[in-house]
Amino acid sequence: MDIGANRGLSNSVQVVVLLPMLIGLFLLLLQWSLHAWGDATARAAAQQAAVTAAAYDGDAGRGQTAGEQVANNGALRDVRVEVRRGATETTATVSGAVVVVVWPARIQATVAVPTERITG
Repeated sequence: MDIGANRGLSNSVQVVVLLPMLIGLFLLLLQWSLHAWGDATARAAAQQAAVTAAAYDGDAGRGQTAGEQVANNGALRDVRVEVRRGATETTATVSGAVVVVVWPARIQATVAVPTERITG
């Protein structure tokens, strides 16, 4: 038996084992980055919605529209923006589904800011 005939077989085994691991690692990294992007988008949209609604001349409808515009960058699907404007505090909640690569995930961000009002 010629020993040199099986040379290089171990390299093939290494590729068969390592390549799926590297692809899996890449997909996990991609999913993590999409989750981080979705989280940042939800926070920014909630902040914008709350600040817009809390303005002296603002209302919940304007806040919801502002939040939807910010959240419409492709990071989230099925986006829901809920704004509650109270006498002293305005709260905005943005939720949506992250783009799926490995597993599905939902993100929710809530921001509360003081409502602008004239006192005195």
